[in-house]
Amino acid sequence: MIRAFFTRRRSLFAKIAAVLLALAVWQAVATAIGEELILVTPLAVFLRLFSIWREAGFFTAVFHSLLRITLGFLAALLLGTLLAVPAGKYPAVETLLSPYMVTVKAVPVVSFIVLAYVWFPPDTLPAFIAFLIVLPAVYTNLLASIKSIDRGMKEMTELFGVSFPRRLFAVYLPHMRPFALSACALAAGLAWKSGVAAEIMTMPKNSMGNLVYIANLWLASVDLYTYTVIIVLLSVVFEKLFSLLLRKSFDGLERLTPCLFGKPTAKQEARARDITLHSLCKRFGENGVIEDLSLTFEAGRVTCIMAPSGKGKTTLLRLIAGLETPDGGSIEGNEGKISMVFQEDRLSARLRATENAMLGRRGASASEARAMLCALGLAEHLDKPVCALSGGMCRRVAIARALLSDAPLLLLDEPLKGLDGETKASVAAVIRRHTQGKTVLAVTHDEEDAVLLGATVISLPCF
Repeated sequence: MIRAFFTRRRSLFAKIAAVLLALAVWQAVATAIGEELILVTPLAVFLRLFSIWREAGFFTAVFHSLLRITLGFLAALLLGTLLAVPAGKYPAVETLLSPYMVTVKAVPVVSFIVLAYVWFPPDTLPAFIAFLIVLPAVYTNLLASIKSIDRGMKEMTELFGVSFPRRLFAVYLPHMRPFALSACALAAGLAWKSGVAAEIMTMPKNSMGNLVYIANLWLASVDLYTYTVIIVLLSVVFEKLFSLLLRKSFDGLERLTPCLFGKPTAKQEARARDITLHSLCKRFGENGVIEDLSLTFEAGRVTCIMAPSGKGKTTLLRLIAGLETPDGGSIEGNEGKISMVFQEDRLSARLRATENAMLGRRGASASEARAMLCALGLAEHLDKPVCALSGGMCRRVAIARALLSDAPLLLLDEPLKGLDGETKASVAAVIRRHTQGKTVLAVTHDEEDAVLLGATVISLPCF
């Protein structure tokens, strides 16, 4: 924490030094030219800042420009989000929207201003231009965030039956957060540049653009530069304030997440059944991973599947979970709820350990999740976001999520990897205790893991 504080301080000082250096260069160049009409000094601009706000209509112009640009910005943010969601889900929608977004990004702002001048009065045209220029930036960033959502997280939420509201708050919004912040930071600058450009060309009576135009018309170089600096400052302040508001909104939504888990309900254990494979086949291209495999895994037993790396162990679990479709044969007994510890942890990084564990079952209570995590040795880390936990701790959170499920079938893909010897033994004991009466299929390379889990070992044939 102390190191992070000093790192931020150094970064701030570096930015201030860079600004001061730029001002010094500006001052030196302006002094060398010696002609205010060509380039005024930053000192002259600085002094004018203390008096220009007294000019008649200054605050009215600032208010109206801010109002127009904000309306255009917010409209683009709303529509860009509404378009990005279906485009991220349906490629056909993305293809349909592509020509419009490419056109808006490619056509110069001035061309849009000229074309739109016949459609809109001068007072509303800047808002439309700001909206038009910002829309592709928002849409593109949010579309990229939606398309980059981890497929593994989607599979996890589907397998555990996570409801859409919980999925939205626990997976999608945390993932989209950095993209949304980046999009808004970029869009805020674009909104001000394009909006003021439209004001300069259309000259609405109350606007910063009109003040810039008049200063240029009368060759008032100091005023021209001062108004430009004010517009830049307004743009920066607008960006910082909106980014802060957006960040606080995301923080508020994250605090709201626990409220979406619903009222706690008791586990409803279903009867375990045999899992039977009939001539099961799975190929990836020309590579046959599983060929004509017939096996039966007894109900209520722990079975450990062993085979060399790359010989189909994980693929077999995914087939049983319904995450892959077999190319031949069939599986019986895997209907209904299934719980799983995946090869990767597949946790929501910004959620706390307790909340991640609660995703394992609808109606799981916080007290159940905390008790399970405590049993797994995480009593001191219950309220930490999993991004602050070590790899072994994250593995135990993933195990807690799977054990909280009331599914009669539990699939474990290398459940004890990354754990030291003592932790392995205690975690394996918790797994045994909480899977009594369930059908458990575990994949591992380590015979010791099979012993700790009390499992019957089955070796897959090499295909």
